Parts: sequence; structure tokens; C-alpha cells
Amino acid sequence: MMNITIALGSTVFVLLMILVLVIKIAYEEHKEKLAYKSEAERKTNTINYLYKHFEELNKINAEKSEKIQEIQDAETDEEVLDIVSAVANRNNDKLRKQAKKGN
Repeated sequence: MMNITIALGSTVFVLLMILVLVIKIAYEEHKEKLAYKSEAERKTNTINYLYKHFEELNKINAEKSEKIQEIQDAETDEEVLDIVSAVANRNNDKLRKQAKKGN
């Protein structure tokens, strides 16, 4: 009877150790998946950030080309001054808005 009790106790102990090992492996895999998900989200955010700024730079370049053409087509110095003043005022407004967002 004592041998059966020892055998059952040993079997239960071994099964518990196997269960603990399986749980530990599952937990480690879960941690890895969370780390991978976090890294993927970070990279996605970075890509979105870069894409947004890429679009903004393209818009700025298009506006720059348009303004250069307007300046080249201007017939008087006053027309050139008006174009440059409009650009400066627009840029100042953008800077003021960004400064307000920063505060």
C-alpha cells in the first residue's frame, strides 16, 4: 500500500512539474507575442509619422514650385513683393498655430 501511495504521489508530482513547464512555456510565448505586437505597433506609428511628413513635404514642394512660377510670371516688383509677403504671412500664421499647439 505504501508503494502505491509513493507511486501515485510521484506521478502527481511529475504531472504537476510537466504542467508547470507547459504553463511557463505558454507564458513565455505570450510575452514574446506581446513584445512583437508592441514592436509592430511602434514601427507602424513610425511609418505613419514618416508618411504624414512625406505628404507634407510633397505639398510644400508643390506650393514652392507654384510660387516660383508666380514670381517668374510677375511683371512688376510690386507683384513679386505681394507674392513673397503672402508666403511670409502664411508661414507666420502656421508658426503661431504650432506654437499654440505646443503650449
